Amino acid sequence: MRGKSRTLLWILLGAVAAGLLAVGIILFCANQAALPSQKSGGEDYAYLLRETDGKIGLYLPEEDTPRQVLDIFTYTLPDYDQQLLKEGIPVADEKDLQKYLEEFDS
Repeated sequence: MRGKSRTLLWILLGAVAAGLLAVGIILFCANQAALPSQKSGGEDYAYLLRETDGKIGLYLPEEDTPRQVLDIFTYTLPDYDQQLLKEGIPVADEKDLQKYLEEFDS
């Protein structure tokens, strides 16, 4: 009887681990889907987000000086986001800008 209890416990623990893994994957995918898509090179964009003196700078197309430097330090962001900001993130419109800012500020 003791062997059956131990086997049942391992099956239960495995099921819980699989469930937690599934929830993690779902949350990760939902977070990725919530981010606005970046436009490929050569297309028009309304704004450009770029790292500026350790913070996020908001640029307009064709301008070298940021219109605004946000109070969000880039070192607090994941490495992937930091790299994107070094390269510059083209933002299509105000709606996408708000999505990025909410994501970076969370």
